[in-house]
Amino acid sequence: MKSNFLHKLKEYLLIIFGGVLYAFAVYYFIYENKFTSGGVAGVVAMICYFLPERFVKYGGVINLCIHVPLLIFAFFKLDKDFAIKTMANVLAVSATLYILPEIKDVIGMDQYIVNGDVGKSILAALFGGAIAGITLSFVLKVNACTGGPDIIAAYITKKNPAYSIQWMIFITNAVIIGTSVIVFSFDRHTGAFSLTAESIQPIMLALIFQFMNSKMSDIMMKGSKVALKFEVVTDHPEELSNDLLTSLKHGVTVIPAKGMYARQDRALLICVVKKGQIEQFKEILKKYPDTFAYVCQVNEIFGSFNR
Repeated sequence: MKSNFLHKLKEYLLIIFGGVLYAFAVYYFIYENKFTSGGVAGVVAMICYFLPERFVKYGGVINLCIHVPLLIFAFFKLDKDFAIKTMANVLAVSATLYILPEIKDVIGMDQYIVNGDVGKSILAALFGGAIAGITLSFVLKVNACTGGPDIIAAYITKKNPAYSIQWMIFITNAVIIGTSVIVFSFDRHTGAFSLTAESIQPIMLALIFQFMNSKMSDIMMKGSKVALKFEVVTDHPEELSNDLLTSLKHGVTVIPAKGMYARQDRALLICVVKKGQIEQFKEILKKYPDTFAYVCQVNEIFGSFNR
């Protein structure tokens, strides 16, 4: 009972920490450089673009209000545990977005904000996307999400398993990012629309942000579990297997095979190794010039990996 409580506590602490970190990335990098990120945070960024500076702190309140119907929908139509954990993340994001404008002067955050010219804006998109990707990996690992289009995408893929959740999220974000072109083309002072290089810049920054978000999340989710799988056709299964077991410390599976060109019985060796061991593997294969091998990436590993 106690271990289950500690496990749940650890999950929620991770969710809250991820929410705080995500809100920091949104406020510090996105709001200050006036571009959207897709999702509900992107909608909030566009709304805040029209608000006077003193009302920017209400971005957290707007974020929460938009999420309320989505969370209710997730609670009744999706997994309840998923909905509750997502709600914890949304509350953490909303609270942080509300607090940051209040404390930024106290902690002197303005002097460290990365904004201004194009180069600084690109840096903001890169680092903001990287931080957002890290937080996304946190919540995904504990059966939650960051809210917004992820909830709708999860429901669509639940009803239609053939659909890709990544594509559903991408389509929603694409619509939001496309809308941002119109929003940021509007001059708040003159009330006129002007499609210029400056108004196109937000969509380019948003795409950079989304790329870094996806890439960093992918890296964090896979982590050290990424490996390489070698499949080797050889006439020397015993000798080659012993070399691989001794040098690489990974198991080898041998499957009887038959070469249809020469109509000869051979052996197929399967071995999964770490990415850093690819050169060692190649050196071992050089001892057996009559072998044929190919390699592919393994995205997930379960069970015992090291010998």
